[in-house]
Amino acid sequence: MMVLSKAHLAASCEVAGLLRHSPADLLRGLLVNRRLLNGLEFFFTELLRCKYDQWAGEAIDSLYPVVCQPDGSAGLHIRGAACLLSDQWNTPFSVRLRSGVPDTGFEDVRLLLGTPGGGPLGISVAPYGSPGVDDLSRRIADNLDVIPWVFEVDFSRAM
Repeated sequence: MMVLSKAHLAASCEVAGLLRHSPADLLRGLLVNRRLLNGLEFFFTELLRCKYDQWAGEAIDSLYPVVCQPDGSAGLHIRGAACLLSDQWNTPFSVRLRSGVPDTGFEDVRLLLGTPGGGPLGISVAPYGSPGVDDLSRRIADNLDVIPWVFEVDFSRAM
């Protein structure tokens, strides 16, 4: 069972603030909001560790969003690349977040992470800082339905 952590609560509060931006300004607002990105890095790691044993010694080191769109009245859909702490390689991610009442955390989260590749978790695709990250990010934005995701986490406060 998922416990509401500080990272979860901080990220959900920041998402609520981000949703006040116009759709055209969402990505820019996300990119400059280090508190939100840091909170999501910790929160995603917590979600993955709760579901997958192999995440016990792994963490998401940083997120590189390339698309951020509204998803309903209280939600966001973010896509991009996540850098893994263990090998500093990137892998794609897609997440749908739906905020609830302020200070209560997210109502629903659907996190998709990783495509088959190398590294300790078998999902490393492009090294940190390489031109391959930009190519990876462009492919993610347009091909969500055909990506063979390795890790999937669905979280709902109703569960």
